[in-house]
Amino acid sequence: FNKAHIATRGDVMIDHVRTVTGAWTPGVTRETYADMNDLTLSTFLVALFGSGLPDHVAEEFTSLMPAIMRGTIRQTILPGWVTKLPLPANRAHEQHVARLRALIDQAIEHHRAQLSAAAPAASEAPVGCPAHQPAERGPGGGLFSTLLTADDPQTGPLSHQQLQDEAITLLTGAIETTGTTLAWALYEISRNPTVEKSLYAELDAACGDRPLTHQDLASLPYMRRVLKETMRMYGPAWLVTRTTTRPVTLDGHPIPKGADVIYSPYIHQHDPDVYSDPGTFDPGRWEPERAKSVNRSSFLAFGDGRRKCIGEEFAWTELLIILATVLQRWRLTLASAPPRPQAIVTVKPDKLSMTPQPRTA
Repeated sequence: FNKAHIATRGDVMIDHVRTVTGAWTPGVTRETYADMNDLTLSTFLVALFGSGLPDHVAEEFTSLMPAIMRGTIRQTILPGWVTKLPLPANRAHEQHVARLRALIDQAIEHHRAQLSAAAPAASEAPVGCPAHQPAERGPGGGLFSTLLTADDPQTGPLSHQQLQDEAITLLTGAIETTGTTLAWALYEISRNPTVEKSLYAELDAACGDRPLTHQDLASLPYMRRVLKETMRMYGPAWLVTRTTTRPVTLDGHPIPKGADVIYSPYIHQHDPDVYSDPGTFDPGRWEPERAKSVNRSSFLAFGDGRRKCIGEEFAWTELLIILATVLQRWRLTLASAPPRPQAIVTVKPDKLSMTPQPRTA
């Protein structure tokens, strides 16, 4: 998940997003929340497993992940003994996870085949980190090749189940959070003309009328602030749990070792003692000088400390790529009533329909 490794997938992800959003029909209203989740998942699959994933596999991932996420949050919130009972919801979740493992197996086999086809002869193979092998840089490669080729001196390569587990962790952590953020960002852009105008000006200055490239992402600081304010205002995670490793006192309340502690980043990021005027969408609060007044640990979209999300850099790359590619081609206007936040897995809009109209630089 370092920048150099992620950069090998940037332009492939951009090409994919351009292809998908280029198929939108001008003037035809779309369900934006569903669009952003589907686009996030398909883009992530391209980055993870490479291009050319069989259509039926990609489609089943798209239909299966919402049920997986609902089951996951249920398993997280409920006591452990409840999740082990033979209840219909528990059985359904087990079946969904089993099917997800089967799909991941198909994706892994597809990826292995791509790596084998692109592998150089032994005499030509470079020495070094597998992230920098030619197969990774090629259009068919993917981030998952690093896991497939990893070989620890003490434990050897990852087992089959470890590969599955890593893929499940990446999928469940990266899809709905990113899709929800993009949906809310498009909504806020549509109702804030000044923000919209500034974004288009920055994007046109960076790219003109040529397609976005991965190198252009560094020239979009205002877009990054818009996304950060979206994450501040709408989550993405509204509920997080931690388990105490020793007795601790929080705000005068003694908590024993081994207790589950539940807290809400969403509520914290709406605390007026932490953020001034928290109900206002204000990307300017993240300008370098103003941002100095915000404690770094008060922005919890990616967690904090030793448990901070390892995929933060990838998330930023995917968010910028999708939002910039959408805005480069389209201007979206709200076609439904203003959405209301719903706290389910993420803080999602209850309904968000938007109409795309073409735009040029």
